Amino acid sequence: MVAGKKTLSLTRGSVVLTASRIVTVGLAYALNVFLARELGPELFGLLAVVITVLAWFELFVAEALPLWVVRVIDPSGDEALIPRSYLIAQLALAVMLGAALIIAAPLLARVFGQPEDTALFRIAALDLPLFALFVLLQGVTLGAGAYVTRAATEVGYSLTKLIGTVVLVGSGLAVLGAVLGSIAASAAGAVFALALVAWRFRGRKLVASGSARPSSARQGALMGSAVPAVLVLSQSLALSADLWIVKAMLPAADAGVYRAAGLFAHVPITLSSGIIWGLYAAYSDAHRREDTARMRHYVRQTTRLLVAAGGIWIAVVLPTAASLLSVVFSARYAIGAPVLAILSVGTGVGMLGIAMAPLLLVEGKTRGVLAGVLVLLGVEIASALLMAPRFGATGVAFAVASVHIIGTVWAFSAMRWRLSLPLAGLLARSLLPAVAVALLAWAVRPGADAWLVAWYALFAIVYAALLFVSGAITKDDIEAIREGLH
Repeated sequence: MVAGKKTLSLTRGSVVLTASRIVTVGLAYALNVFLARELGPELFGLLAVVITVLAWFELFVAEALPLWVVRVIDPSGDEALIPRSYLIAQLALAVMLGAALIIAAPLLARVFGQPEDTALFRIAALDLPLFALFVLLQGVTLGAGAYVTRAATEVGYSLTKLIGTVVLVGSGLAVLGAVLGSIAASAAGAVFALALVAWRFRGRKLVASGSARPSSARQGALMGSAVPAVLVLSQSLALSADLWIVKAMLPAADAGVYRAAGLFAHVPITLSSGIIWGLYAAYSDAHRREDTARMRHYVRQTTRLLVAAGGIWIAVVLPTAASLLSVVFSARYAIGAPVLAILSVGTGVGMLGIAMAPLLLVEGKTRGVLAGVLVLLGVEIASALLMAPRFGATGVAFAVASVHIIGTVWAFSAMRWRLSLPLAGLLARSLLPAVAVALLAWAVRPGADAWLVAWYALFAIVYAALLFVSGAITKDDIEAIREGLH
């Protein structure tokens, strides 16, 4: 039997985290729509490179110690939430990374823009210490199962970024205003998260006054942080290197169009991150308790959900890519439709592999995961570099999508012993309805107007009905979710 209490906790946590991701992603996309229209393809492409370079540096502090805190924090304990050594290490790493970005700024400006763009990269480096504190507090909330607190801090961060950036860019600061908006969001996010964590865990010290962990524990934190960090950094580079290659090798406006297409193509990965990290936290707990039934249950149910989500995403985006880009970003971006279609296939499938990779680390398959991820990353970059001169942005997108699919096949092969699910039957029950919806969308061919949203809603309803007919979703699934929310 699966432990009911833990199952319900994962259900509620996944729902809360996914809901917060929907809100934050909505705010982020609203901001990017504003920026794409306000700046135009060329400046939007430059901003995209600056922000993705900053985001890659941020991942060193976001996916190292915070993930270790998730695994080791005791929600019911009375000791300090964060050892002082962890906080010092987190901030020291952020400062060193900021210095490295400042030093590398002239080179980055020459590769991706003009020498006068150096200041943009240097100013962006100021974001790193603020963001490092914010994500460390986020790790505390996730590890303690304080899902509502985590969701509130995420929404606060995103809302501040939207408002600050719109005001600064609207005042005439252009790309610089967008960079300053990111810094303002990290500062506000850190203060807001600190206040909420202090309130949520009132009566319990936030930071230990001395060394709250023995040397062996600190060494475990180092190893336990480094491996997930390398994994997520590699995944992030796989999601950013294609844009950098387009910016460096193709006309300047191509980067803006590619960025617009990529923003939509990455929706499956972005929205599923709440489920993925909720799964990571719950799976880690089940693994510590050697609860095999719970581990299999989590993997099985997450797989079913993500297969269904990826199916509808691919089915509706492929036939409507040009209309979607035109409606949201303006007709200037419609030429990115082939890029959006290809990338959407890759990310719709790839989010399944991304969900499995952290679980393999929990299972102790560290070397295999790192080797596989680094090989796939090398293949993606090499393929994109070879295809960009001949096939342009479309060739780069094809290289990226192919690696996502290969990586997912590999990850599921490695986790098949935990799946305990007839994968072929699941794919047939979920993907046949997706094919039917895709054919319907191609027959309808929605135009580039406001009715596109209504068509998407109709396609989703049809898909849900077909999932019930095929047996991919049952009444028992709905009942399990309903009980999990109680």
